[in-house]
Amino acid sequence: MVLIIDIVDIITQIITQIFLVIWPITSKMLIFEPQLKIISYFFRSLFGIFLSLAAVISTIYLVMVLYVIFFVNGGKEKEKALDFKKAPFVSIHIPTRNELAAITCAKCCLEFDYPKDKMEILIGDDSDKPEISAKLKEFASKNSKLVKVIRREKNIGFKSGNLNNLIDYSKGDFFVIFDSDYAPPNDFLKRIIAPLVEDKNLSATQARWNPVNADQNFSSILAASIVYVFHLISLPFLKKLSGTVTLCGSAEAVRRSDLEALGKWELGSLTEDIEYSFRLIKANKKVLYLEGLECSCEVPFTTRDLYMQQMRWAYGVIKALKKHFFSILQSRNIAFPKKLPLFVAGIGYTFTTILFLLFMSGTITLISLPVYPNYETTRYLLMNTLLSILFTIGPVFASVLVLLIKKKVKYIARLLVSIFSIGIISMLYVNLGVIKALANKPMQWFLVSKNSNNLQEEV
Repeated sequence: MVLIIDIVDIITQIITQIFLVIWPITSKMLIFEPQLKIISYFFRSLFGIFLSLAAVISTIYLVMVLYVIFFVNGGKEKEKALDFKKAPFVSIHIPTRNELAAITCAKCCLEFDYPKDKMEILIGDDSDKPEISAKLKEFASKNSKLVKVIRREKNIGFKSGNLNNLIDYSKGDFFVIFDSDYAPPNDFLKRIIAPLVEDKNLSATQARWNPVNADQNFSSILAASIVYVFHLISLPFLKKLSGTVTLCGSAEAVRRSDLEALGKWELGSLTEDIEYSFRLIKANKKVLYLEGLECSCEVPFTTRDLYMQQMRWAYGVIKALKKHFFSILQSRNIAFPKKLPLFVAGIGYTFTTILFLLFMSGTITLISLPVYPNYETTRYLLMNTLLSILFTIGPVFASVLVLLIKKKVKYIARLLVSIFSIGIISMLYVNLGVIKALANKPMQWFLVSKNSNNLQEEV
């Protein structure tokens, strides 16, 4: 405790000296003191409102964490084995664009312990690099009994357009979807299909993601923590309280009849998984989360990829919420617990936006009415800043907790550094995505770099 007080004292003295250096410049603003008082009061009031909202959302995160810890027995639910005599025909969809990683994913699928006469692997090739398409085609020709490459000349509608195109070539009653960097275990297919065979009213199943490159660098540990929080906290929470969850875009299985009845994947959506999940809620359909079924994947390992991915996800989720939120919320045919996925899907981006507004209103409050910087005023400012951080610490606490759950304690320090450096910049990109979505501005698909694309494939 004494050490913490000493650290705060040192930081206060350093900040005071910095403020004293710039005081000759900032003090000149005092000639506008009457007007500045009004500005300061206005933004101080906004700061209080945003802080209260952020504290509420932070508390919700803490409640979700505690609920999962004490009431959710994640990963221990007994799975029913699939009777291979009743095994349905399954079409595996791997949409890809300029990614050799799709070959690695397809190789994993070839190893599934599932009746080979009841499965097919369709690689949707939207590549504009002929050398990539040639290797995909060569791989398919060597495994022609199970693998087909369905090529499009143009990437119309992005991933969702690719998936819709694959439907026309599919024989299966169920579609299992993988992004190209996913590496499912050999028992994956029978386990993700079994609940759909058992329950005819079930529309889709979602497996848990496991980032294999989480410890690659500061960007990957932050990206992995986002995945961990969603898959270890948010989805188990939804499964327990709501009885249904949202799809995540990969390592998922969907019932073909429901997908086609609801209009297939939304063309051009940047988060087709979330958008389709909301349509399932409207139709009173259910998505089952299989937290005990894990699929390896990659997360962004460069800051640019992380920023662009988070901006794309924010854009897609907000667009889907704009389209479906109020119609679902107002529907009397949907039980309230089944509406919870709406709030969980949007809570993270709402929190990020509020944090940005909190920072802006606090900064304007600070500089709008200059006060002579002595030790006491600086310490008051610093302590209020620390108190504000404490009130909004919920998501950070959740991120640290999931590393403890994953037994990655040694990465906690790196995660905290990432959150308060890369994470702050990422917040700006998320807000840009939110603003573009609200303003109906277009956004293009951004392809994330993958380690598995750099492997020399033997086809």
